[in-house]
Amino acid sequence: MWDGVLRRGRLQLVLWSFFCVSLFCAFGLSAAGDLGDWYQGSRGYREGVADARDSRVPMMVLFYANWCGYCRKLQGEILTNDEVQEVLEDVVKIRINVDKPDARVLAERYGVSGIPALFYHKSMRHKPQRISTAGSPESFVTMVKRLLASS
Repeated sequence: MWDGVLRRGRLQLVLWSFFCVSLFCAFGLSAAGDLGDWYQGSRGYREGVADARDSRVPMMVLFYANWCGYCRKLQGEILTNDEVQEVLEDVVKIRINVDKPDARVLAERYGVSGIPALFYHKSMRHKPQRISTAGSPESFVTMVKRLLASS
């Protein structure tokens, strides 16, 4: 009798765990908060490149995955920060989820070997520069201001 109860309890635990993980992945509970006006995916990449070229403004491209803890930290603690969003206001911003089928070509083009991977384009004529995603919002703001000043 107890054997059947224990088996049923384990099954319920496994199913509940699967349900929670599925919700996490499906809804991207990535602690990303509100990132503002980021283009999304490969289609967004094409639109963002056109926008950056037409507006003659710098561009940033972020490669991430919903399951990546460092990506969630970057998006939840740094990119949602008010000062960071303010300094990125005049930058075209693009997010590429590496788990999407159409992201592979872009990730290869940028030479992405780990995530999160953040790239800065001074202009569309310049090669992208990989920038650090570690540190605090304050250090990120300082770095971005330095990059923008060199543009």
